[in-house]
Amino acid sequence: MLRPYKLALLAPLLAGNLGCFLVEAYLALEDEAETPAPRAEPPPVKLQPAPKTKWTHMGMAYLRFEVESLPYGAEVRLSLFDGALRLDAIKLPVGTVLECSGLKYEVIDEPKSHQLLVPVDTQLANEKWETFQKERFIELVKVDWKIPFTVTLPGYEPVEEVSPPLPASNLIDGRFEQIAQGKSMWPGEDGPPAGEVPAAVAWVHGSGFAALGTAGTVADVRFVTTVTAIPNNRTKRCTGYVGAPDFTATAHDETIQIIDRFTREALAEKTFQGRPSCPRSVVSGPNYAPSSDSGPSSKAMKKWVRSKMSKLARDASTPPS
Repeated sequence: MLRPYKLALLAPLLAGNLGCFLVEAYLALEDEAETPAPRAEPPPVKLQPAPKTKWTHMGMAYLRFEVESLPYGAEVRLSLFDGALRLDAIKLPVGTVLECSGLKYEVIDEPKSHQLLVPVDTQLANEKWETFQKERFIELVKVDWKIPFTVTLPGYEPVEEVSPPLPASNLIDGRFEQIAQGKSMWPGEDGPPAGEVPAAVAWVHGSGFAALGTAGTVADVRFVTTVTAIPNNRTKRCTGYVGAPDFTATAHDETIQIIDRFTREALAEKTFQGRPSCPRSVVSGPNYAPSSDSGPSSKAMKKWVRSKMSKLARDASTPPS
């Protein structure tokens, strides 16, 4: 484009052919000078093949990266807790990207651990109730949901994996505790469905979660327990420990309720007494005095809950519309 002041300088030449020629030549030079040169595209970065990995299992699952430049223990740890699949990037370099179920997390600094939380309410709601009855101890129960995820280290092709079987006791225990407190329901629920209610109860207690009764899926279970501890005045003197002083053991009672998770109504209630007992061994030290506080037998409490399940299920069942 010709600047106005330059046009003014050329004005005397505009009257003749020579002026026209010079103006056209100048305009051509002006346009050529102002056209920016095309920018050269940087060459594509060549990524190294996806690094080798190895699964290890120590309660949780660990996907370890076998890369010489990474520190020992560079890995992704997978666990189920608080309604989510947790992916912890441990000792992985800045720029590492975790992706799962449409969620993405990038390591942007260098603390020891970075976390991606992936909700798994739908998977838990659809899990078979009997899954949580297969093991004698709930801590041994695992779920195998095979959730795909990728880990991309800087300069490498992505590692594509699926979640292995993972312990689920903390997941289901915490989730039913939230439900018992009325904080949330399962995805897609807006009220109690019509039809037959299964004779099943989610046992939520400090002794550990238990799946009582028979139901199709976790979301089918309508009843859940709540427990309230009540101090009592029962005590017992405990003596004869080697290397530890004598102490007084205490006890507490517990009131258990079976509630309908939809209506929040307590359908059955009973208080069980706890009696003090002296443990076989105690821990003692300069800043720690031995102690013992006993509650009622969870076995007796579960027996009472089981005795109520069938009637509660009949009373809550409604004919389908």
